[in-house]
Amino acid sequence: PRYNTPVSFMDAVINDGQITSVDEIKDPTPNITSIDAGSVLGVGLSMANGHNGDSIEIRLINHGRLAENEVSIPLWTGARHTFWYFNFQLPYRYWGDWNVEILTNGNVVAEYPIEVLPPPGFAQEEHFMVPASNFQSLLDSQQTRGYRPIWIDTFQLQGITYFNTIFEGGTSFAFDTLFHLNGAAYQNDFNTYTSQGYRLTHVVSYLLSGVAHYAATFEQSPGTGWVTYHGASESSHTASYNTWVSLGFRPVCISAVEENGLTYVTALYDERNVGDLWGDHKLTEAQFQSIHDQQTALGRTLAAVRGYEAGGVTYLAAVWDSYSPVLWAAGLGMSSPGFQSQHNHWENLGYLLRVAAAYISNGQITWSAHWSE
Repeated sequence: PRYNTPVSFMDAVINDGQITSVDEIKDPTPNITSIDAGSVLGVGLSMANGHNGDSIEIRLINHGRLAENEVSIPLWTGARHTFWYFNFQLPYRYWGDWNVEILTNGNVVAEYPIEVLPPPGFAQEEHFMVPASNFQSLLDSQQTRGYRPIWIDTFQLQGITYFNTIFEGGTSFAFDTLFHLNGAAYQNDFNTYTSQGYRLTHVVSYLLSGVAHYAATFEQSPGTGWVTYHGASESSHTASYNTWVSLGFRPVCISAVEENGLTYVTALYDERNVGDLWGDHKLTEAQFQSIHDQQTALGRTLAAVRGYEAGGVTYLAAVWDSYSPVLWAAGLGMSSPGFQSQHNHWENLGYLLRVAAAYISNGQITWSAHWSE
């Protein structure tokens, strides 16, 4: 006979590592209660009944917010007993108390708390205002220690290019960071690294002798789908931004330069679920502050920021998203001493610097940044 009762939850297997067969669900090991960030979380389900139109969902929730992944399984036939398994790649940079939620027909029927731990050997370092002449030696020494750049920012003062970089330690995979690449060199290196299985994890454009150059980090790390472009016109960028965001991608970083009177935009997106987001590549400083206030009132936090000059005006490219940590802080338009003071304050409270941008405003180095737990 055809089974026509609604789908119901029986049991779940929560595993550190991939689940590859239903046998691991039928004869499970004890469910984990903690897992390292960057690991694969395996979730297996034992379900009863179900008919066409029912649904099963698995959600990963971090601090009450939808985290990296969600999977929805529509049922198309009835069965007495079914087994399902899915594997989730956890992000490297967000940890804490998570919940694995199991839903049937939109209702939560089971929750499994897990603690997502920092990757083994995790540490973070920040290096500010490093002249370009010293940047390669910094990269080399950090790479030897297993520290990779996760955020790169640049600015120019009196003809000298400076780098501000956030490094993350405990890296176990291959990576490389390149800088001072003109458009042709960047495209060539991009092709080389991606053909070898590397993924682009950060890119920033900046001017060098009036010509657009790029700094980029490539990693052989696991991750979601991603897309990028560089040197796009403003109209092309806007169209691409709208397209990729509508497809569920989020901007990781956006930067822009003015070359020969025209603004060109570089952007990187990945398929991380951050909820609603809002971004713009060309905000004046006044607009930046006003929109920041609006976005935080809507529950979004600053996720990316980059300053640049076009037509003699300072602009900021910025993104706010809804993947908001419980505890966070942001500072906009700070002087160098003000930024350093804020950074020391939040670092002493255990916060991590997530993004930072230095740019020239009224002839002075100005900073905007975001810290979170």
